[in-house]
Amino acid sequence: MFKLEINTHDQTVAHHFFGLLSEIYEPAANSISVFEHNTSWLVEGYFEQQKEAESAALWLCAASCYCVPSWSLSKVDDRNWVALSQAGLPPVYAGRYTIYGSHDKKKVGRGPKRILIDAGEAFGTAHHATTYGCLIAIDYVTRRKQFKKILDLGTGSGILALALRRAMPQAHILGTDFDSNSIDVAKANAAINGSLSITNGRLMFATSLALQDKSIRQAQPFNLIVANILASSLIQMARDIAPALQRGGNLVLSGILYSQARQVIAQYNSHGLRLLKHLQIDAWSTIIMVK
Repeated sequence: MFKLEINTHDQTVAHHFFGLLSEIYEPAANSISVFEHNTSWLVEGYFEQQKEAESAALWLCAASCYCVPSWSLSKVDDRNWVALSQAGLPPVYAGRYTIYGSHDKKKVGRGPKRILIDAGEAFGTAHHATTYGCLIAIDYVTRRKQFKKILDLGTGSGILALALRRAMPQAHILGTDFDSNSIDVAKANAAINGSLSITNGRLMFATSLALQDKSIRQAQPFNLIVANILASSLIQMARDIAPALQRGGNLVLSGILYSQARQVIAQYNSHGLRLLKHLQIDAWSTIIMVK
């Protein structure tokens, strides 16, 4: 196992590189983290092969709008890389929610709005600006309105579905993902979080390639849809997402670079939605709309 480490004094730049590596770069790293260390910010990516880590560093140099600061490669003991990567992920406080890893159990204690999510195969630990933005947006909309039927499109680790379950325990929530491994992870996370266990059909997860899949067609229309996926996919899926949302329902979109936000908003405007709130976190946008 090899670790790519990027060191910068700029928090915005650090989160920008973290976003590129975790959201866009392929093949994906085994684990990625960003955290503050002394007076610097560190981005760490763990790769199976040295050439994969080197390719990721070179790709960042070519793809980033920022100049890549100092970076280094080091070999890591295979037995310890998971613990090392997770130990660098501090708790995240987003609105009413506290998202933490198992290594921080004693630090955060217990409470109704605490959600345990360990870094793993599925995307979503709240350290990325897109997931964090969605949590803030969920906190915002669920304080102002009650929702009965909710879709978490591209659920990943299930973190947003679990946050929705915390806020709306009586709602029927469906989390979907095209990756069956992510669905397995989301179900495991639901069970780990105790009161969020899958009961009475109020929280369900299903593998789904598109909104036309049976699981989604049978559940719609929804009065809240959350989709944290890439902007290009959100634009392509607008004609399917908009009809699945009830009139007066809310839509939360993320996975969008700030430079892409205007195009995404225009696409959904054309399908009968209007902008309620636009959050910018680092270089990323989270958009709240109403139909």
